[in-house]
Amino acid sequence: MSGRPSSNWFLLPVTTVVLVGLFCLSTLHTVEGVQCYVCSWSPADSNRVDVCTRKNFSESVRTHSCETGCETVTVFDKNGRLDFFYRNCAANTSSITGTCFNETSKAITKEICNCDSNYCNQGSGLEQQLGIVLSGVLALLVMHF
Repeated sequence: MSGRPSSNWFLLPVTTVVLVGLFCLSTLHTVEGVQCYVCSWSPADSNRVDVCTRKNFSESVRTHSCETGCETVTVFDKNGRLDFFYRNCAANTSSITGTCFNETSKAITKEICNCDSNYCNQGSGLEQQLGIVLSGVLALLVMHF
């Protein structure tokens, strides 16, 4: 042995940089926006088949390119019954957190889940939050090793 470091000494840092770079690219979206599912349903829509709510969602619903990200909104009346449900482009980019939150008034409660990656508004709020947590864990593991 000549005392020189192995020619593979740089592979770990290069691999880490490549993996972190790929992760970052996978979380970004282009200027055109992200693809979101767009649909709505209400119990008052008795003549329409529900393919929009969490329980009955079908990926065959319409999609749209959205510059602001995606959202899923569930509206409950004051008695806790489903009043309205929709998937759409997010209403406000400054509130894109990748999580769910509630807005409550005297008459209704809204559960709003938002996200900013392609087709991210397909699942329930729990699935969206789980995806974000798993992405964070993966990033930490890649940076640690």
